[in-house]
Amino acid sequence: MYEVTLYGKKLNLLASVFLILSGLIILFPLLFPYVELGFTLIDEILILVFTLLIFYHVYQGVIPWPVVVIIVSLIFLFGISIISPYYRGFPISILQIFTHLKFFIVFYLIVTLTEDKYKISFFHIVAVFSLVGILVNLFFPGYFEFTEGEKYRFLEGIPRVVGFQSKPNNLAYSAILLQIVYGFYLLTSNRSDKYILYGILTISSISIVVLSGSRASLIFYPVIFYYSLKDYFKLNLKNLLLLSVIFSLMMVVFILLSDTFIDVTSKNLSTVGAQGTVDYYNPRSFLYYYGYVLFIDFFPVGTGAATFGSTYSPGSDVYKMLGIDQMQFVQTTAGLFDSNLACIAGEFGLLGLLLFIGLSIYFYKWGIRHYESKYDKRRFVLIYIFLIFLATKGNVFMNGIYALLFSFALTLPKTRGHYASESNPYRVNRLQNN
Repeated sequence: MYEVTLYGKKLNLLASVFLILSGLIILFPLLFPYVELGFTLIDEILILVFTLLIFYHVYQGVIPWPVVVIIVSLIFLFGISIISPYYRGFPISILQIFTHLKFFIVFYLIVTLTEDKYKISFFHIVAVFSLVGILVNLFFPGYFEFTEGEKYRFLEGIPRVVGFQSKPNNLAYSAILLQIVYGFYLLTSNRSDKYILYGILTISSISIVVLSGSRASLIFYPVIFYYSLKDYFKLNLKNLLLLSVIFSLMMVVFILLSDTFIDVTSKNLSTVGAQGTVDYYNPRSFLYYYGYVLFIDFFPVGTGAATFGSTYSPGSDVYKMLGIDQMQFVQTTAGLFDSNLACIAGEFGLLGLLLFIGLSIYFYKWGIRHYESKYDKRRFVLIYIFLIFLATKGNVFMNGIYALLFSFALTLPKTRGHYASESNPYRVNRLQNN
């Protein structure tokens, strides 16, 4: 096991509290209505922490390779941006590039600064707040109307449960990660009732995802079952009955909601490539289409940071050039930041896509090598696959909620003896942290 020599306990505690509070504030905004810490401010604080960490490494005389990789990526993306005819200027471009790299920065910060016991505590808190929020939402649905109104509803008027989270998808992704995290802890335990508890956990998480209306999350459950159960589940009568109950409930849910899911999905697909004003459109479909347009027209470098589909892109001349600057989702920014893939393809072209693929591979290898058990590696792989899956459809890389959730999940302690002091696979010596 690696020796712990990088930081002192007081700094670890301070950093852990900061990261956990940041995660809770942006994940459960209804619990902190008087805290004036928005997404942008937390982004800037994370950038400041990362910058201070760089200076610390320079002072120590050793800069870990993950930091070098992030800095080189930042310089590379800024170089692409500065040659673009739609260059937005130094401050906004740099802020946007930091935002694009947010997941990798947060992943490194949590690996470096946060103790194991705080990581698992974060997930306990997320589980409790999510469950309480769902119950409040179900019993007092009007309580949440003032935050989002009709924004998060199916077309047929079926309400989507949001809990204390800011969006239904945040609730669904939390449920998936809790399923993976607690599922592996259960399955690697010595409890005699672990399969029953795993079944209850699965039914609960599927129910939450269905109530949230997140169709993409439901697709991921077969992958979870395969990676989680292939070594644990023996084909006996009891386990077959449990699987039958789980899949029967899933089929009932799909049958009851299939018309709604199919109708919404078909309408979303029908808007891909659509131009002008339509009766119904899905912003993500437009982002995919116009991201492809920019990818081709500005091959291979795109239009630069903060110009299309990103957090700091509102006001960009690229929207006017594309003829979509007057569309509702561009004017209101509702859904404007919903696709990492389309955004990166449009802003940084082929070179940017290749860079992010490289970053994803590098941090995957950097993270998984610290685990020895095949179960810990399997959990890491499963969470990372979910991360990449969401990155192709959502904005997981530049979203603070997802960056913190996935970083905590990916760096959790070992599945057995995870409170033991020697069980932290990430607390590495500064000379070995590369």
